Order: sequence, then structure tokens, then C-alpha cells
Amino acid sequence: MSSSRTLQTVSAPKSGRSPTVIVVFSTKSSFVEKDLALLRGMGCQVVTIFSPPRKNLLSFALNRVREFAIILFHGLNARATISWFNDYHALLPIILSKVLKIPSLIIVGGYDAMNYKNYHGLFSRKNIRQVIGRFNYKAADLIWVVHKSLRDGCPVTNQSGNNIESGILLFIPELKTPIKEMPTGYDATFWTRPARKKSPTVLTVGIIRNEEVFRRKGIPLFIELAQLMPDYNFKIIGLSSKLREIVSIPRLDNLSIREPVGQDVLLDEYQDSSFYFQGSIIEGLPNVLCEAMLCGCIPIGRPIFGIPDAIGNAGHLIKNPKNLEPVVSFIRNANPDLGHRARERIIRKYPSEHRMSKFSSLLKLQQ
Repeated sequence: MSSSRTLQTVSAPKSGRSPTVIVVFSTKSSFVEKDLALLRGMGCQVVTIFSPPRKNLLSFALNRVREFAIILFHGLNARATISWFNDYHALLPIILSKVLKIPSLIIVGGYDAMNYKNYHGLFSRKNIRQVIGRFNYKAADLIWVVHKSLRDGCPVTNQSGNNIESGILLFIPELKTPIKEMPTGYDATFWTRPARKKSPTVLTVGIIRNEEVFRRKGIPLFIELAQLMPDYNFKIIGLSSKLREIVSIPRLDNLSIREPVGQDVLLDEYQDSSFYFQGSIIEGLPNVLCEAMLCGCIPIGRPIFGIPDAIGNAGHLIKNPKNLEPVVSFIRNANPDLGHRARERIIRKYPSEHRMSKFSSLLKLQQ
């Protein structure tokens, strides 16, 4: 997207100390954790502000006071403010960045670029939250989206009759702030493909804490597929024990469920599984899909948002979720070499070095 606006930059401090960057975020997702590790690995002093959304007015106000104080204290030495996701927590960083004359960046992950059934997404309700979100997009110096569909809209979901509207420019067509597609990067030295033969397992992973996420992540479709393939193992990782007591999950001999796990355990699960299933209804660019592909899992997913760009010719796209027979046929007849193709695709398309280079440009670091 072209724009007459340019991103302000600041010169390196003469003291030679580590450059400071302020990162504000509303949820401790793997996306955020990866960027924090990346920035620290680049030698930055990273000042983090965790500001989860609060319905309690006092807690909400305390979040804003804390943001104000931390940014003022560190802002004079900061190169930029980075807001992961656009919500209440991005407002003060953007305003104070202008006062301090440092660049402000919003990184969009998915929620902040859509309206799903008028109850999920930044643009789902006409309220103060949306007003602030629109202001943030217009006042920021730069916006990064993990996939271009979060900027332009996903044509499949926008026309599918699923009550999904997406794309920042759909909601704010007059927006002048530059929007750049900047996918998350992945560490191919950690997420590795094993030499051993994989088990006949189909895996899906997510942080699934409530019924709505259960549906949005496509878990009912995954369970339906498990029922059609009793000779394959199916595994869900990330489903909370409390939710298991609420949602209706049939007892299947070939279906196992685990709570969220750490990266080392997740690596073992990826390496043991032959297939990875991404049945989400809405997404950005799924971390877990790309990690699984790096570990040699053959990907299966819906053709929405960043999923088909990640999968490409290395797996299978679900054209009709009401007919899973093509998916069953694909799994039974898939060439194991697709696992190697999946890994090479993610290495080529989403290297960490590309994101690191863009952060270096934003922060004016020597490259």
C-alpha cells in the first residue's frame, strides 16, 4: 500500500548503550514471545508492558496509569514503541510516541482486523473500543500485518456467508498509514524434522479455553475426521480440562487430548506426528501450522487467511468441510516426501532473518 506518510526515525545514542524499544501487548501469545526473544537477540533492551483487557474500571485505569509511567520513564531513550495487537493498550503508546518524537508500530495478529458474527473482533461492535482502534490505526506511523488478508480482506471468508468480515482497509478505506505484510519468522534450527519414521498421527494444537475458541479453531471438524479414520491416531493439544467438562466430545479410542504444553514437549509431538490439521474458521498466519511443517508434518487446512499461503503445494486444502472424504483419501495416500517439502517451504517463505532485518530498519540499528 503506497502512502505519502514516512516513518520517523531516531539516531543511535552516542553512549553506545543497548538500544531501547518499548513493547506493549495485551496477551502473552507465542507471537509476542518470539518477537521479544528476537529483539533481545538483536541486542535491544526490551521494556515490556503487559496490559490485558480488564472489564473492572479500576483495573482498566491502573493499566493506563502504568503504561503512561513506564513509557515516560523509558521513552527518552527509546527508539520506538511497538504495540502487539490494536486495542486499548495501544492508545497511550501511540500518543506518547508522537510527544517523544519516536516511531510507533502496530502489529496486527487477526482479532484486530475483523468482525466475526458481530461479537468477535475489533470491528464487531460500534463502541468506544472500535473508536479507539480506528484512531490508533490512523495515528500510528506504521502497521504490520502477519498476512496480507488482514490488510485487504480474505476473499473466501468475506464471500462465504459465514458472517465474517475482514481486512483493515474494508473497515477504514480512507486509511493513510502504511500497512506492510510482515509474516512472523520461524527458527528452523529448533523446529527440526526427525530422521525416524513418524507415527500415523494427525495433530492439532491451540490454546482452547472456551467454547467459542473450540469452534473457531475447527475442533468439531477435527473430531469428525477422527471418527471417519479409526485406524489413525488423532491428538488435540491445548484443550483445558475445565472446557472438557463443558463441551461434548465423544469418547474415541483413537482420540487423545492434552492440556497446553511447553515448546520442548510440543517439539516432540510435532516430530512424532505425520499430519497437522488447521481447521480454523478465522486466523492470521498460524504459528503452530508453520512450526509443525518445519518438523515435517504434512499440513491440512482450510483455504482461509494465511493458511493456504503457508501450505502451498506441500499439503491439502479442505474445499468443502461438509465432505471430509477427500481429506480421508489424502491422508491415506499422501506421499511421505511431502513432509520434507513442507519444511523447505516454511524455511524459504518465513525465515526469522527477514523479520529481524525489518526490526533493524525500524530501530535504525547497524546491519
